[in-house]
Amino acid sequence: MPGPMHARKVSPKGKNKIKNPGKLLKRLLSYVFQNYGAACILVVICILISVLANVQGTLFLKTLIDVYIMPLIGSDNPDFSGLLHAIVRVGGFYAIGVLSTFAYTRIMIYVTQGSLRRLRDDLDVGTMVMGYDNRFGCDGPRDRRSYDELGERLGVRVVHVAPLRIDSTTASSSELRRLISGGLTEKAADMLGRRYSVGGTVAHGRKLGRTIGFPTANLSPDPCKLLPATGVYAATASVDGIGTFPAMVNIGHRPTVDRTSDAPLSIEAHLIGADADMYDRRMVISFVRRLRDERTFASVDELASQLAADRENAIRTLTKK
Repeated sequence: MPGPMHARKVSPKGKNKIKNPGKLLKRLLSYVFQNYGAACILVVICILISVLANVQGTLFLKTLIDVYIMPLIGSDNPDFSGLLHAIVRVGGFYAIGVLSTFAYTRIMIYVTQGSLRRLRDDLDVGTMVMGYDNRFGCDGPRDRRSYDELGERLGVRVVHVAPLRIDSTTASSSELRRLISGGLTEKAADMLGRRYSVGGTVAHGRKLGRTIGFPTANLSPDPCKLLPATGVYAATASVDGIGTFPAMVNIGHRPTVDRTSDAPLSIEAHLIGADADMYDRRMVISFVRRLRDERTFASVDELASQLAADRENAIRTLTKK
């Protein structure tokens, strides 16, 4: 396992975060369903009806052409009664879809207005801050003026926040996911205002790293956490009850030592200079920079030589940071 407690420690950036986002989401959903449960159910029903109606209408178009229109072409005595009945049927499907869409749009407007009113009355909200692309519900008003007018009617001041741009790119969760999954952790940190981190429990591994001079802590990550692209990273690792250390982290399938086609993805952190029992402790890895792609080496000796170079590269990177 990784290393001495007297090693140079590195302080991770940005510790301010929501401690229990799942609990917060549960409270928000509970609030919505407690006050607008019936409306939410109606919205779901209307959306399903709208989707089914449009699908049925689209599917019936083929029947309309093949069964009702094609036989009339070239006919000496065409009978249009069946065609007219089919057109009415298609129109009925689309009419149901349009009405359903209109219904759930109106319901969402009702929920939007009601939410603002409850924020004002229940929480004594005087000012509401909204992001540049925020809205109440997927079909809530999209323009700023609608929320300004609604806030004015309800006595709630609405403040709109302009989009944050980093290097001409608008900061968003979609852009962050793209950067992280592509291994661009430095750019992700610029957008987040802190280093992207992955936490979990230190699990037992095959202990192969220590045999070549690079003991690692194997991280069993928290579920549903987005992982950076495979490769080697310079990072910091914080272990509960032990400390925070510079680290060299490999995310990948270890192709040099595990050549099976279904090798599992692993997260292995070599904590530089650490020497302590870390099994079953919580560890949080904060990614600084991706150093290289994962590669297959001809031998374990060649792998060890590359790992030595990676460790030096990681130390240089972290020293600059």
